[in-house]
Amino acid sequence: MTIGLLRYIIPVLAMLLTVPNNNNNDPSLMLPVIFETDHLAVVAKPPGIPCHRTEIETSSGRKRLQRNEDSGVTVLQLARRTFPHHSNIHLVHRLDAVTSGCLLLAFSSNACRQSSTALAQYGQKTYYSLCRGDGASLRDRGGPFLVNGDVKDSKGIQRQAETEIEGLWGSSGTPRRCCLVQSRPRTGRWHQIRQHLGRENFPIVGETRHHKDIRENRAWKEILDEIGIQQRVCLHCHQLKIENGLEGLVEN
Repeated sequence: MTIGLLRYIIPVLAMLLTVPNNNNNDPSLMLPVIFETDHLAVVAKPPGIPCHRTEIETSSGRKRLQRNEDSGVTVLQLARRTFPHHSNIHLVHRLDAVTSGCLLLAFSSNACRQSSTALAQYGQKTYYSLCRGDGASLRDRGGPFLVNGDVKDSKGIQRQAETEIEGLWGSSGTPRRCCLVQSRPRTGRWHQIRQHLGRENFPIVGETRHHKDIRENRAWKEILDEIGIQQRVCLHCHQLKIENGLEGLVEN
């Protein structure tokens, strides 16, 4: 196995093995910590858990306030368990409930404001997704390319959005045609990557909102069940990089 192939396989394994937790009310459940200082932390958000109470989605894709009878917990609740010595915990940015990966937290309102500004001005998020289709037309572009097109927000209003996309690997054989895609959003719209990839005719495996395919989802569920992996929307925030603007926050 070559190093080049490992470059593509490792993100897929990280994404697929980060599966939804069926017992989110387990009091011992906490967030894996990737990086931590006195002011900030980067955690690994599991899929299937909303960031906060206002991020519960209905079957139509709209959002509503989470009610007490709703099952499960939120990322903020898990963060309070994970960092009990911090009285204030803020989300610097958000990930969709179905998305896993790097999530930046701040332990004060000042740290949140500073890191939010730094993320907007100097930050870059890198996502990996496993998509339907062999991805040949993406790889034929010869590298990253920009998708610039409006997407609908949670209220159905069209918003301008830009995403840099690159097809990394693809398979046209068994068990299903699929490809690995790297995405770097330049704007932060609702379900932006999911909508743009669907528009490019490479919907994410497990997608239930944008360009969903019930037959494909059923086929992928059978494939993943055979190897003991629970089905999910295969979108993962692999890297969060901020070049400048965090002075005083990243040193303990």
